[in-house]
Amino acid sequence: MHTNEEPTQVDEPVTVAEDAAPAKNTRRRNIVIGASAAAVLVLGGAAALVIPKLVHDHRVDSYHELQAETTALLEQIGENTARQDAADGLFELSTREAGVLATALAETGKTSEPVVLKADAAAVTEAGTKLDEAVAGIDVDEELSENATTLEHAVKEAREGDAEAAKQAEADKKEPPAPSVAATWHEISIDEAAALAFPKDTTPTVGLVADASVTSETVTNAQTFLEEVTKNADTVKKQLAKKTAALDSLASEVDAALSSLESAAQHAPGQAPKVTEAASKAGDTKKLTEAAAAAAKPELSGFALKNAVDAYIAQAKAVQKAHADQEAKEAAEAAAAAAAAEGAAGYTDPGTGAYVPVEQGWGGGGWADPGTTGGGWTGGGSTGGGSANTGGGSGSTGGGNTGGGGGTGGGNTGGGGYTPPPHQCPAAPPGWYDSGSTFNGCPIYAPPGSGGADEW
Repeated sequence: MHTNEEPTQVDEPVTVAEDAAPAKNTRRRNIVIGASAAAVLVLGGAAALVIPKLVHDHRVDSYHELQAETTALLEQIGENTARQDAADGLFELSTREAGVLATALAETGKTSEPVVLKADAAAVTEAGTKLDEAVAGIDVDEELSENATTLEHAVKEAREGDAEAAKQAEADKKEPPAPSVAATWHEISIDEAAALAFPKDTTPTVGLVADASVTSETVTNAQTFLEEVTKNADTVKKQLAKKTAALDSLASEVDAALSSLESAAQHAPGQAPKVTEAASKAGDTKKLTEAAAAAAKPELSGFALKNAVDAYIAQAKAVQKAHADQEAKEAAEAAAAAAAAEGAAGYTDPGTGAYVPVEQGWGGGGWADPGTTGGGWTGGGSTGGGSANTGGGSGSTGGGNTGGGGGTGGGNTGGGGYTPPPHQCPAAPPGWYDSGSTFNGCPIYAPPGSGGADEW
């Protein structure tokens, strides 16, 4: 029985037998070998069918794994592509916003004491200059790209919706809902921009071959496709990372520029009283005090800080203007009173504050009206008014082209008339200056302190 066995044709049973018993038990080992050999002979036909099925099932499993990995990568590509589009548009709009901010900071830096300390203003000016240089080094087209335009439109609609919601809440006497989008491009994230304007495509699906039709070639093709998708995913990911880094760099420049306002904000409560003291005729300055306190709140940063400082400066300038207007009004009234005391006649326009002359104290206070044909004298008091075609007037009033009636008036000499004096205009009241406008051919004078190239 043992002499007919072929132990060299069976590997697995030999290994099992050697592991299961000591090498000395030769008889036991040969029995196991013989039994295993017999099993192989009996099952040989079935194995020919089982092995191909196992191989096919393995191929199907591999194919499904490859397709699942490919689908996940395609979804990632879709999401990152949406982020990339959002980042491109956001970068353009943020760059423009940064340029506007640089200009605004330059203007803020021009604010003089006592509104803003000189050192604080200088710091803001320097920050604005640095930001402007950073923006100048960024290469963006003058016209917005399609992505930027799409994002701009989407954000505009969102903000309009926020405004309507806030208006409705106010009407309902309720708290307004939180804004759906930030007030500045600087404060909008890439993901927020993507959600607003660039929704990702529907989850891509990969066409599947029926399990029964999966072959080794099917698996190979799936593997090749996965490799291509992987390369594409890496490319999109790198592009997104590059644009994200550019946005982060710009954001850092903007944050640094905005932080230059911190010192001015902290000093606002101390400067506001000095503004009020220097503008004693401004009237109520409560709003200035409140704005200064609001600007100094330590929790403020970024554009919220800028807005608070801007509000404080605006209130300070309003106080200064109110003071200046009051002083100008008082000066105008004093000048008008002085002019009236000296015999000059006119009035102060309550709308513009300009001094408008009406007469010039000759012959009762008139002046030549260039709008009257022949240059007749618009007189006052006992002076008559003649025109070109009018002959001799009454009393001392002459008429006609020569004051004698032009041959058709009151006799040969026009009734004793005389030639009107040349066109005359009143002089400006003390301290007033020619505004550049005229009335009845004479200049209208503006009050002192209101500016102008021809100040008196």
